Amino acid sequence: MTWQDQLHFTDPEPFMWFYEVGHNQCSASAEEDERLTEDFFTELRKRVRAQVIQAIATNGYFAVTKYTGSFLCR
Repeated sequence: MTWQDQLHFTDPEPFMWFYEVGHNQCSASAEEDERLTEDFFTELRKRVRAQVIQAIATNGYFAVTKYTGSFLCR
């Protein structure tokens, strides 16, 4: 049986920290890639933040599941 656990974010800031720090290149690449410029990451973070804010406005939270990965808590 798969446990469908998830985190609920009601504020975009903690999620954005989780996303920016805890994911390889903001999930854009498994490794650093010189073609992925700071402008690219600025735009990517802007788009992700907008989607997170929209989900919070619609659902009251933004959910991150462990279905495709796992959480490492420090």
